Amino acid sequence: MKDILPEEANLYRRIKEKLRNRFELWGYKEVIPSTIEFSDVLSIGVGSKLVDNMFKFQDLDGKIIALRAEATIPTARILTSELALTPKPIRVYYMVNVFRRVIDRPGKFREFWQAGVELIGRRDPEADAEVLTLLTEALNSLGLTDFRIDVSHAAILKEVVNELNLNSQEKEDLFAIAGYKDYSRFESFLENKGCPLKLASTLKKLFRCFKISDLKDVLEEAENYQTIKEAIVNLLKINEAAENLGVKELFFDFALTKEIEYYSGVIFEASLPTLGFSVAGGGRYDELLKKFGEDLPATGFAIDVTECFKAVKNQLLSNNDDGKIVILEASSLKLSGEFASKLRKNGVATILEPIKPIEQTKRMAESYKADSIVKLSDDHALVINVKTGEEKKLSIDEALKFILEERI
Repeated sequence: MKDILPEEANLYRRIKEKLRNRFELWGYKEVIPSTIEFSDVLSIGVGSKLVDNMFKFQDLDGKIIALRAEATIPTARILTSELALTPKPIRVYYMVNVFRRVIDRPGKFREFWQAGVELIGRRDPEADAEVLTLLTEALNSLGLTDFRIDVSHAAILKEVVNELNLNSQEKEDLFAIAGYKDYSRFESFLENKGCPLKLASTLKKLFRCFKISDLKDVLEEAENYQTIKEAIVNLLKINEAAENLGVKELFFDFALTKEIEYYSGVIFEASLPTLGFSVAGGGRYDELLKKFGEDLPATGFAIDVTECFKAVKNQLLSNNDDGKIVILEASSLKLSGEFASKLRKNGVATILEPIKPIEQTKRMAESYKADSIVKLSDDHALVINVKTGEEKKLSIDEALKFILEERI
């Protein structure tokens, strides 16, 4: 858990505003799911690993409740209950904090912010391309340009699990080997499990694909495995649609797996290779809403706002576009109140203080990152530029005009 102090809170607000603006430009409407749900609801379809890492409590009635560990499940509940009668497709977004134990990520907080979108009611590749394009635009809006998006399909590794009849431990081993991109161990694993030669050949070629366009070369090889072939065709269609929407390049990562189990189609992850961590992820989850009583296809993503904050903090600090701040001191509260009201009506943040020694006021101004100090008397104003130290003695009306026009 982490307290967020004023300077960081301001940066978080700016990040959220940029994301909110981008989501709404695509027609998505905000929902705010509840922070606490019954544990069995939050556990639907997410997999045992995430369930084990939830923060759970017992309420006064003896029921087990939990803090949300991700936002798609509580959003899905909203979509299938309160918004069940809304015409489809539905486009919603959320911006919430989530809570989970994090064991394998040193420095990762157990409370962090997520911003995401869900597109409900469309099964076509163009819908997946839409959320991928929106993800690209959202990250760009934060000033992130060096990210890459890796894409895969949940059905591919699930088909391997089914074909080789793997138990839960063997499935975990396969996903771990794939995740480490260890080709030699991957070969050995397939051989040890008696993988048919044709399937092994297809999987090895997939393992070596790095761009979505490379998948065309595997189609013929996958002819005997309909599920894998359909997954490849689906990814190629999504890639084509994303290109038409302006996405420059998507990468294929056979080893991409998601710890959340409800994904059923395309899955993707945005990462910053230079910093070595993921900032967003998502995919298609057509089977999830059935568990809430509505058979609806869905796709979406979640951005880790906390990780994005780490990546763009210095950039935001150096490009501070906040409005100006004035420290206002006066002998009369009525006088300062009237002057401050006029400044605030024109968008200038104004802090009222009793008159004090100038050095003390300057220290305060630096703490608030104020642009100017104004000391009012009955017939004039002393305006001090905090950065340069320049002073101007003006009439009260001249001082007001000077601050509004010059915005020192």
